[in-house]
Amino acid sequence: MKSSLKIFSVASAVFLTGCSAAPLNFTPSNVARSTHRLDAALISTNVTVASKDEQTGKMNTAGAEADVASLWKSTLDDALVRMALFRDDSPRKLSLIVKILELDIQSLGYKAATTATYELVDRNTGQTVYSTKIQTHGGASDYVGVNRSRKSGSRSVQANIEEFLRQVENAQLPQV
Repeated sequence: MKSSLKIFSVASAVFLTGCSAAPLNFTPSNVARSTHRLDAALISTNVTVASKDEQTGKMNTAGAEADVASLWKSTLDDALVRMALFRDDSPRKLSLIVKILELDIQSLGYKAATTATYELVDRNTGQTVYSTKIQTHGGASDYVGVNRSRKSGSRSVQANIEEFLRQVENAQLPQV
């Protein structure tokens, strides 16, 4: 009786552990310190999910739009701090506005597509000084469907943020 209870306990633990969902992770794999600095201070970052009429594809966020936007924002803020791209003492103040247009988990979770717009807005004039639209893809091949979907979505967002960081590092902002 005791041995069958032990076997059942171990089997249950293994089964339940194997089915745990992978966490969302939007953090880029490595963010290097920038060799180029923009003559502007980044004051704020805002990340939102596009309204239905603005979306360019499916939004597979399952009602977690606020969580996705919050995680995207904190990841982006962290990457920009580590990059040291902006000059905090610059008189030019900018806001970064990100709008998520698509987060589509495709092919039973094996692939994901992400589209977002990024705008740097001068806080004194309200003018957009830099704008880009980025579409990226990610994939995963895990056996468990939930993990596969989360990983492919996370990798697609990671690639999107990484591409923005590459582009903005080489951006030439218009003179004030």
